[in-house]
Amino acid sequence: MNPKFSGLIPDSIDITPYLSPVESINVHPASHFADRAVALLLGAEHTRGLPLPWGKADGAFAFRPGEMTIWTGFKAHGKSMLLSQVLLQAMCAGEKVFIVSPEFLPEAVLARKIRQAATNPHPPEAFARKFLAWAGNDRLWLFDHQGSLSPEKVIGVIRYAIDQHAVTHVLVDSLMKCGIATDDYNRQKKFVDDLQGIAHQEGAHLHLVAHARKGESDDKPPRLHDVKGTSELCDMAENVLTVWKNKRKFEAQSRGKFDRDDEVDALLTVDSQRNGDGWTGSIGLWFHRPSFQFIGGPNLPPFEFFSARES
Repeated sequence: MNPKFSGLIPDSIDITPYLSPVESINVHPASHFADRAVALLLGAEHTRGLPLPWGKADGAFAFRPGEMTIWTGFKAHGKSMLLSQVLLQAMCAGEKVFIVSPEFLPEAVLARKIRQAATNPHPPEAFARKFLAWAGNDRLWLFDHQGSLSPEKVIGVIRYAIDQHAVTHVLVDSLMKCGIATDDYNRQKKFVDDLQGIAHQEGAHLHLVAHARKGESDDKPPRLHDVKGTSELCDMAENVLTVWKNKRKFEAQSRGKFDRDDEVDALLTVDSQRNGDGWTGSIGLWFHRPSFQFIGGPNLPPFEFFSARES
């Protein structure tokens, strides 16, 4: 696939003006925050933001503006697949999405979203081109770079995308591709602090993928303290979400020895939620293979994110 997509941000752009944070003095009287304080007391802040796409999660969690979410889980447990679905929902809700993903070619990222939008692993070319035109029309931007990046360049290109394209959701996939050693805790802490600073200053929601350490097995979901790197990473973020794939079930199905579908394919766990009502807990999900989507129950249809909105 070699899509003509208008939302590619080339690696050759000049991000020099965006490498240093904008210094400002934000001293305001209490009256400046009056409306926001009252909204918080009345519960409006709890519902503000992008909800999770599954009905069973209604009111439990939202990706609020000005916050950072760390997504963790073991390798090959579906983090990027699930995140693709969440950000597709964001695009359909009118959000502007920017993806920095050195692990995946831009065309691979787009192909996955097209399949999820079409609910079909082999969508016709006409649908693919229609989706690309829709997404490229002020909804999705991708940074065209493969291989490791320096944390400074990641920060700079995010500031560029927010300034030039007014993006509201930013995905960095993943921490290990941002040029920081797993034992360089001070640099990790500074990088996450810089990302969070962007979220707080600009009002965008920052999504950061950080892999979990694998112990003796991955039969049980990891927790927030299993994230590779400094333990302070998850302490700093407003939200920590864990994705876990039920590999035992998938392996049994591949051998034809599992015919029950009441057992979940995956768990999405909200391990930490600083704002809202602070709810934490797990949501059981099933994988709908033809659409590359996670759904809320074994007999539910996939989401028609794009086709339901576009004639």
